[in-house]
Amino acid sequence: MTETTVISVRNVFERDKFIKQIYTNLTKEPSLEFIVVQDRVNMVSIYHNIPNCTRVLIKSYLIIILPVLIDLRPLDSVYGSVTFHLDETIKVLYETINLLKSKQGKKIITENSNVETASELDRLLR
Repeated sequence: MTETTVISVRNVFERDKFIKQIYTNLTKEPSLEFIVVQDRVNMVSIYHNIPNCTRVLIKSYLIIILPVLIDLRPLDSVYGSVTFHLDETIKVLYETINLLKSKQGKKIITENSNVETASELDRLLR
């Protein structure tokens, strides 16, 4: 089983910068043992270079964009003596933070649990 490291960033600019850093650092010193390939716009993969054989994937770095968009301008547009009740919004934010914390670190994810992960991410992005 190959290892994939998933790194989240806030936007496309950060993703592209991070991919470039990873690729540059991994290819800084030429190696006959390993091949480094930018597979997609958001992925760098490292393969074991075995002469006259199929390349063997060792590790991948996947950079995903998880935009954090919280527009607080509506709160700033209210004037006068104001009492804010933001408990529901704060609750949802804490739930999202706790979900992200539960994803943090090394996990073994099977094909079935990927469906759950995808649906959780989809729920977060709605």
